[in-house]
This record gives sequence, C-alpha cells and structure tokens, in this order.
Amino acid sequence: MCGDAYAFQGDERDVMFLSMVSAPREDRRIAALTDQRAQRRFNVAASRARDQMWLFHTATLNDLSGNPDCVRRKLLEYCLDPKVATPDVSGLDVPALEHMAVEADRQYVSPPNPFDSWFELDVFLRIARRGYRVIPQFEVGGYRIDLVVQGMDGSLAVECDGDVWHGPEHYEADAARQRDLERCGWEFWRIREGVFRLDPDEALSHLWTTLERRNVFPKAEEEMRHRAARQSEPPDDSCADDQEDKPESVPKPVDLFDEPVPPASTVDSGHVAPLQPPLQLSRTEPAAPRGDKVGWLAPYVKWQPVDIVPDPRNAEQDHLVALLTEVVECEGPIVAIRAYRLINRASGSQRLTAPARKALNRACAASVREGLLTATNPLEREGQAQLVLRRPDRPGIVIRERGPRELDEFPPDEVAAMLRLLSQNTASPDPETLKRRLLEELNWVRLTRKVSEFL
Repeated sequence: MCGDAYAFQGDERDVMFLSMVSAPREDRRIAALTDQRAQRRFNVAASRARDQMWLFHTATLNDLSGNPDCVRRKLLEYCLDPKVATPDVSGLDVPALEHMAVEADRQYVSPPNPFDSWFELDVFLRIARRGYRVIPQFEVGGYRIDLVVQGMDGSLAVECDGDVWHGPEHYEADAARQRDLERCGWEFWRIREGVFRLDPDEALSHLWTTLERRNVFPKAEEEMRHRAARQSEPPDDSCADDQEDKPESVPKPVDLFDEPVPPASTVDSGHVAPLQPPLQLSRTEPAAPRGDKVGWLAPYVKWQPVDIVPDPRNAEQDHLVALLTEVVECEGPIVAIRAYRLINRASGSQRLTAPARKALNRACAASVREGLLTATNPLEREGQAQLVLRRPDRPGIVIRERGPRELDEFPPDEVAAMLRLLSQNTASPDPETLKRRLLEELNWVRLTRKVSEFL
C-alpha cells in the first residue's frame, strides 16, 4: 500500500517505508514544521510499523538545524540514534507503586490503575526492577494483554493467571484471544498466582531465559548492544582490503602467557614501562573475586580533533595518514576500527561506509609502510580494521579503564594482560570468576555470550 499519513490512520503494517524528501530553496534553510497539524501527521506516520520503519531522506541534520522543535529534525535524530524508552512507561511512578504494593491493605483496597489485580502489579514490579521496559494492559488488535515486555528487537506477552476462577466463558474467551494474537506473531508466557506466591524467584526464572531468547534485554544492555551494532559495519566485498594496501609484514606479538606478566601498567615486547607511580596490585590480603575495585587501571584518554576533519571518502591520503597517526598517538594501542570510527564521526558522518573504510584502510597501510605506526594482529583476524595500531616508540600494551570503548574496540593483548594480572590477585582464578571480575573493573553491564566468548 502507498499513501500519506491519513491513508494509514488506524492501520498497521509489519514494515513501513517513510519518505521525508525535502531540500532548501536557494540560500534559505528548510522551513521548520512545529505546528500541531504537523506533529499529528508525523506521529501517525511514525507509529504504523509493527517491526521495522525505514526512513528515506534527503535533508541532513545540518539542513534542519534551524529549529530543534521541528518534527522533521526530531524524527531524523531518532532514526540516526534510536533510544530505548525508560522502563517507567505510561506515566507510571514505579517507586510509588512499590510503596503501595507493600503498604496497602489488599483485602480492602483495589489495585492502582491500570492493573487488574495485585498479582499483576507484583509481577510488573519484579520485571521493572530488572530494568526491562514493561507495559501493563497493552492494547493490540482490539484485545488487552496483562503485561508486555518490550525491547528494540522483540517483545513478549506476559499473562498473569489469578487463582480466582471466573467461569468457563471467561476461560474460553481468554484462550480465543491468545490464539488470535499468536497467529499475528505474539508469543505468550503465562504464570499462575499460586506458583508465584510459593516462590517468586523460581516462578520467574524461566521468564528471564524466555526474554533472552526473544532478544529482549534490560534497558542498559539494550543500549550497549545497539550502540555496538550501529558502530559495526555489515560484511561487504567492496570493503575488502586491496592486496597492495596491506602492510608488507605484521609482527607477531609476544604471547603474554609464556612468562608471568609483571604487575605494571604497560608491557611491550622485551621491556616494561610502568606508570608513575608504579602500578600496585598487591594488598595486605588477596583481592576478593568480587567486591571493591583495586584501582589499578590507568585513565583512558580520548582523542579530540582540534581542526576540521574532512570526509574520509574525499580526503587526501596524506591528510588521513596524519589524522590516523594523531589518533594513535593519543589513544594507542588502539584497534584500527575504533580509529576509523573516531575519524569518520569527527567528519560529521554517522555511519562508516564502505568507501570511507577503504580510504582509511589505505591510509593505515601507508602509515605502517612509512614506519609511522606499528601494527599487530594478536587474534589473527581478517581485515586491516582488526589490526592493533601504536607508535613504534610506545609500549605494546597499556592497561586502561574501559573509557568510551566498545567490546570490539579493546586490543586483545590489553584484555589478556588484565586477565593475567587479575588471576594473580584473585583467590579462585577460574575462568568464569576472572571474566566477571574483569567486567566489574570495566563497569560492564552483563556477561553476555558474546562478551564471554571474547574474554
């Protein structure tokens, strides 16, 4: 179907394509849309998709920078950097609901709106405490679902079955409603009140695994996953490195597990360069597997451009070589893909495209050939973007805080050195304990499968 916002009023589709084509006239900016009619039209257009919404646009944020209240600009900003809504939805005051659930005399007081029962409220609060976005009395297809747990990649319907029997007619209607919604793609997870009252933690244990299977995660983890996904590029043959652009030789790193790593903050092939004052990991008693941080990570210094950064796709190679060297000088050792992203974002681009990546690959190869940078590939990954870059006169490993880095932006040797040091200062240095201990030090949200495999 094709039409304007009014043609889809009250309708939904799995996937919606929105066209927002607009251009400035001569030297004038695009007029801002701020009136209520425009707000209603954009609200309808942007709320018709069940699963995906694709926005096609000609105007950039710079073209729309005249008025921050312009609905065009707001829609484009959201699509370029989507955010997960907070768990407190529908104007619900979760702390107040928590207090009411504890203090209210349930025998004489009805549950607060919009909940149908105190049992439903109790389950809602358990889910909300874990940071999930949960919506009570969710309306869909003319029906209501007790609770819907939503994520950016999935959702799950949670039905709370009370112990009070409402008769066969209610049961049949409820079953028919579930069948209708399941045919539309909804998955239901049901919980009985008697089972919940007996052991709430055990009763909800299967819910958490079901949510993970449905790709529904707490808000903090959702943001981390989608930030990493936006910064990573899909495989593309056009991004493949040209043979002549590859460094002539990539030195093999020293195996950090051949010899014990000394308790210092920086390690290089053949020498140790401690910070001032020297790093101290020893304590009067062994460091506990979990608990207080030992304060042994150096601060992470982030590169900030001082001049205008050109678009990598159009920049001279010498300029890109200078920029890459400047980034590595500040943040090295650094995984090349992080350096690429920093330069690309500083140029004003939101996504690292194949042409930009190819230009930066060539600049990286030239930097290594000219001896400006040293490159290693500890995990022997394919592609120049996976190289770890540093200045030749700098240490090969610097143990630092997480800073703004994502998982794929950590030099593997730096992580290996952290794990080695933690193993020497942890009472029970088994792999799982070390992983969780390191995540605590790095303020990571959760030991997901991807993070565990990397560690």
